[in-house]
Amino acid sequence: MDNKITCIWAITESDPQIWGEKNTSPALYLRHIATNLFFRGRNLVFYIVAWIKIFVKERNLEYIRMKTVGGIKV
Repeated sequence: MDNKITCIWAITESDPQIWGEKNTSPALYLRHIATNLFFRGRNLVFYIVAWIKIFVKERNLEYIRMKTVGGIKV
């Protein structure tokens, strides 16, 4: 946005360290969402989740899983 990085995230189809036995289910794991401070409040996670829902359906996966941590300032 405005030629600046607004947000970054990572996805994977495997995350055994976090999900243990549940890791074998057909899921996409959404991790490490970080938003540029100048773009906070623009509902960027809403748009990421909307995109993820389409991405998951295209790959015939059943779940979207997230690990979240809040309140970290950098």
